[in-house]
Amino acid sequence: MKHLLPLSCLVSVALFGACDGNLSSSTNGDPSQPNTGEDMPISGNPDMDTPGSGKDMQDPSGTPDMITYPASDCGVTAMYNKLEPTCATCHRGGNTPYFASADAFYNLIVTSPLWVTPGDPQNSPLIALLKGEATGTYTQMPLGADTFEDLENQGNTDTTIEEISTFITELDGCNRTQPDATVNAPIERKRARQIVNTLYQHLGLTKDDVLAFTKSRNYNDSVYPIYNPDDVKPVTNDPHISPHTQSPGIRWYAIGGGSRLYGTKSNTIFSPTFGQAITQVSQAWCGFSIKKDGNLALFKHVSKDSLLSSTDAQIRDNIKYLMLRFWGHVATDEEIDAMKTNVFDSYISPDESTEAEHRTAWTAVCATLIRDPMWLSY
Repeated sequence: MKHLLPLSCLVSVALFGACDGNLSSSTNGDPSQPNTGEDMPISGNPDMDTPGSGKDMQDPSGTPDMITYPASDCGVTAMYNKLEPTCATCHRGGNTPYFASADAFYNLIVTSPLWVTPGDPQNSPLIALLKGEATGTYTQMPLGADTFEDLENQGNTDTTIEEISTFITELDGCNRTQPDATVNAPIERKRARQIVNTLYQHLGLTKDDVLAFTKSRNYNDSVYPIYNPDDVKPVTNDPHISPHTQSPGIRWYAIGGGSRLYGTKSNTIFSPTFGQAITQVSQAWCGFSIKKDGNLALFKHVSKDSLLSSTDAQIRDNIKYLMLRFWGHVATDEEIDAMKTNVFDSYISPDESTEAEHRTAWTAVCATLIRDPMWLSY
C-alpha cells in the first residue's frame, strides 16, 4: 500500500512546512485551514519562506537531504544563488514565482525566450530589464527608483550584469542534467494536466464554472482558472485565453505544467510554489463545487440543501464516500474518525452550528483530501 506514514510526512513538509507567509487572508498563514473561496488573495505575493533562506534551492554543496546537480548544471544553481537575495523577495511566490527554487528559475527564466537567448546576452530581454532599458510593461527590475544595475554599482547585489551576461553566453549548447532518479522518493506526483482534469472530475466543475465563480467574487477573471498556454488561440476575445504571462498560465507553471510553445519544461517537484498553488486552488475550487447549483459531487450521504440537519452517522458516511472518490481507498473507522475530528469538527461550533460553518467544514475536508499524498501522487 502506497500511503506510508513517512512519505505522508515528507510530502506534507514539502508542501507546507517551508511556508512562513500568509497563503490566504482568512487562514492566518495556516495552509491546513480551508478557505471557502470568498476571500482568497487575488494575485498576492506571499513569501513562501524567509527571503534568502534558500529552503527550496538546489544546493550544490552536497548536503545529504538536498538535491545536487552535477557539473552539467550549466551554472544555473550558482546564478540562482547569486540572484535570489535580490529577486526572491518579490518573486518567490504569487503569480511570478521565478525564484521559488533553482528549478523555477531554470524553467521560468533561463529556458524562456521571453527573457533569455542562450549565447546572446545582448538580445536577452533579461539584461535590458536589469539595466532599466526594457520596453515592456515593466521597464526595469527591481521596481522602484534603483535598477539592478544601480544596486550593483552601489555594491548591493551578489552578482553583476557582466557575470549574468557571461552566464547567458555559456548557456549556448549546454544541456542541463537532471538529478539522479535514485535520490528521489520512489513515487510520482500527478502532472499539471492530470491535476486539472482530475479536479474538474472529482469536484463536478467545468472551466466555465471556475471562470464564473471567480468573476462573481469581483476578482479579475483570470485569477483562478488554470490553462496550459499551448491550448489557446494566439488572438481571441475568448476569456479562457491564457498567455503564459497571465494568471491562468502562471498557475499552470506553478503546479508544474510546461509549454512547448514557450519553451518551458514541465516538472513534478514538491516545491513551495507548488504547495502554495495547490493550497489556494484546492480551497477555492472546493468552495466553487459546494456553491454550484445542482452539483452533488461532494455530497452523497448528506443533503446539500440542508447540511445543518446532517447526523453524525451521515457525516461519517459522507467522509468515507469522499475518501473513496478522491483516493480510491476504502477508509477505516480510524481514518474517518481522524478526518472528522481533526478537520470537519474544527469548523463546527460545539453549541449551535450554522449552515455556513458546515459549508466551510466540507470545504476543509475536500481541500485536505486534495492536498494529501494519496491524491497528489500515484
